[in-house]
Amino acid sequence: MANLDAPTAQPSVERKAASLSDKMDKAVAQDNRGAYDASMREITEARSLMKPAQQQQFDEQLTKSLEFQTAALYDLKRNYSNIDTDGNSRLTKQELQAYASDKNTSPLQKLFIEHNILPNYDNIANISHDRWGSSLGIKDSEIRLKDLDQGLKNSDKMKHFYEKGADGAPSLYDRFKDKDGNLNGLKDAIKNPQQYGLSPKDVETLQYINEKRSNWSKLPGTDDMKAGDLKEIAQPLGAKPAPEAAPPANEAMKHFYETGKDGHPSLYDRFKDKDGNLNGIKDAIKNPQQYGLSEKDVESLKYIQEHRSNWSMLPGTNDMTAADLAKLPGKDGYTPEQRAQAAAAKANEKAPEKGAEKPTDKQGGKDAVPSDALVKAGTVRRGEGPYSSAERILGADGKHHSIEEVRALTKALQQLYKEEGHHDMKDLRVNHQFITKENFSKLIGMVHNDAAREALKKLAAA
Repeated sequence: MANLDAPTAQPSVERKAASLSDKMDKAVAQDNRGAYDASMREITEARSLMKPAQQQQFDEQLTKSLEFQTAALYDLKRNYSNIDTDGNSRLTKQELQAYASDKNTSPLQKLFIEHNILPNYDNIANISHDRWGSSLGIKDSEIRLKDLDQGLKNSDKMKHFYEKGADGAPSLYDRFKDKDGNLNGLKDAIKNPQQYGLSPKDVETLQYINEKRSNWSKLPGTDDMKAGDLKEIAQPLGAKPAPEAAPPANEAMKHFYETGKDGHPSLYDRFKDKDGNLNGIKDAIKNPQQYGLSEKDVESLKYIQEHRSNWSMLPGTNDMTAADLAKLPGKDGYTPEQRAQAAAAKANEKAPEKGAEKPTDKQGGKDAVPSDALVKAGTVRRGEGPYSSAERILGADGKHHSIEEVRALTKALQQLYKEEGHHDMKDLRVNHQFITKENFSKLIGMVHNDAAREALKKLAAA
C-alpha cells in the first residue's frame, strides 16, 4: 500500500483531489462516458489508499468546485434508471437516500448524493418547470431527467461566467461586477455584443444571468443584478468565483493553542476545565506577572475575552463556554469556513505563464496589487481619518501591529492624499479610497517603517 504521508512519494491530498477532479471535469464537459468512468474508478481507488482523516480532506476538496457539482448532475443522469426504482421517471429523496446507502454505490457517488444533490434537492427539482406549472406558480417536488438536462446547461453557463479567457483575459464576472459585487451593464452588453467583443456563448451566459434577476433589480435605475441575487442563482449549482487568496490566519487564536517551545502547556490547556470551558482568563489578564504571561499571551487572552457570548458574561459563569470557543478560529487560525476558503484558494493557485510580467513595487519585485478586500479596508468610513484607515489596513492580516507601524502608514496615506491633488485632510470624504490598484506600489514606497512596508507587501493580491 502506498504511503500517502511520505512527502516525496505522493502529491498532497489537495493536489491529488484537484488533479483527479480536473480529469472528471473534462470528461463531463466532453460528455465522454469512457473517460468519465475511468476518472470515477481512479478517484475511488485513490481514496481507498488513504487514511480516514485524509479521505475526509480529499472529499472536502473534491466537493467544493462548480465542476464537481456539474459532475454530480451528470452522474445522476447516467444512473437515473438505477435510482428510479419504481420506474415513474421521477427521483424522490427516499430513492436518492436508498441509492447512497446501497453497498454497491461507490464512495464518490455517495458523496454526490449527500453533498451536492440532497442539500439542493428542491432547487434541482425546480430548474425546469412545466409551462402550466410555472404560470400557476406550482413547484415540482421530484427530480426529472429534464431538470438534470437543464441543470447541466445552466451549470455550464455559470462556469463560463466565472472562467478567465485562455489568454488571461478577465472573466465575464470580473468585467461586469462593481466593487460591491453587483453586476452592471448586462442589458446594454446583450444588445450590443460586437461593441463589447462578446462571443455567442458570452451573450447566452449573460442572458441567463439577466433572466434570473430579482424583481427588485428589475426596477429602472437599479443594477442589472445585485450581488445577493447572483449568489442565490449560483448556489444551487455550486457556482462561485474562485477565491483570489487565502484569508489571513488569526494569530491570537493560533498562539492560544500553541505548546511552548520548552514543552510548557498551551494557554488553552492552562485555562480549560474538563468540559472544555475556559476559566480564570479575566483574573489572568489583570495579573499577567502572577500568571507568568508574556505580552503575546495577554493579547490572545484578551481576544478570547472580547468574544465571549452574553451568557458567559454573567457573574459567576465561565469566562467562555466550550460551545462559544468552538465558533472561534482553531489551531490553524481559521474558522471552518475560512479553512475551506484557504484550501480552495490553494487549489486555485496557478504558476505564472511564461513571459508574463507582473507589476512590481520599488522594494524588491514582489506583487503590489491590492486585493478587493484590502481596497475596501482602505475606504474611509463616516467619522474616520487616515489613522483609522491605517489601523484597519494593517489589521487585515489578523496580526498585531505597533503604534509606530500605524503612524508610519498614516503619514504615507496623508502624503499620498496630497500628491493626488487634495490640498488639505479636511477635504477627506466618506468612501474615499486611500488604496487603489493604481497607487498601491507608490504607497508602499512612501512607508518609512520596514515592518509596516513588509506587511503591506504580504497583503498584496496573488
